[in-house]
Amino acid sequence: MPSINLPSNAPSIPGAIYSYTTFEETICSMGGGDLGHNSYDNMNAEAAAEYCNARENCGGYQYAAAWRGGAKPQFFDTTGTGDNCNDNSDWTVYVKTEEKICQDVTGWYDIDGPNYSCDWYKRGRRCHVYGNSYRNFGKTAQEACCACKHRRRELSPKNEDILTVLTGFSRTMSKSHIMAIDMIPSVDVQATKDNCEEIKWWDFVDNKSRLVCPNGAIGTLERNGLTKDVVNFSVEKGYCCRVPVTSDCVWKSVTNKAKEELADTTCGDHSVLTGFEMSSTGVEFKDIQAIQCCKVKQLRK
Repeated sequence: MPSINLPSNAPSIPGAIYSYTTFEETICSMGGGDLGHNSYDNMNAEAAAEYCNARENCGGYQYAAAWRGGAKPQFFDTTGTGDNCNDNSDWTVYVKTEEKICQDVTGWYDIDGPNYSCDWYKRGRRCHVYGNSYRNFGKTAQEACCACKHRRRELSPKNEDILTVLTGFSRTMSKSHIMAIDMIPSVDVQATKDNCEEIKWWDFVDNKSRLVCPNGAIGTLERNGLTKDVVNFSVEKGYCCRVPVTSDCVWKSVTNKAKEELADTTCGDHSVLTGFEMSSTGVEFKDIQAIQCCKVKQLRK
């Protein structure tokens, strides 16, 4: 049996980057420490590392060709000792072993001036939209800023069969000084196309102008064009995805102050977006005045 030193405590460094030690031909049976998630088929090792990095209680993950064709990871927590890891030629284990602090390049800003520093790039999709351009001091934001090097997975995953489930949205000001709205994906659940249905939200509106997903959580919203460099989203239609949400739901107000200060509107940890409440005076995205958030069931494989 290989000697595997699983972390005894959850990582504690804010904004850390984690490296993984690989143990080939090894499987860990974690018992009560199992963090398996049924919804994560077709997740490669890079995406699994990102998922594990975002969770302080995640100690690592493992794959086997015989388990869902090697495309589905099993996650385990940080409480194990490694004594229950055994030789197994079908499996490969990745154990979180090292944490390092990523540091922005001191004093860097892009070619448009000091307002466009790494702090500016942290918000919304700025890394995605601008991060490979506007080089200055020999670097782009992708090369200079930690937020861009290790940003969230994109709203539309590389695997076209996987749809994002939303936990909220952010507001940023684009370089053309237009308000940009970006969807914030859940790190707890995803959904396959087979589990999502395109719906017209207004077919499910109640007498309080609340547009609620009739089954599950909200996936992607319809994109209805561009204003200069900004993607426009519509609340006319989108996807509703059958994911395991509970009946523990709350409505959260979207305040004018949040809109003015470009604050994120999110459901918080382990909750997903399941509905909107619209203003009585408008039907555009900017007219959303509350969101419904429901807790996600914790799944086991």
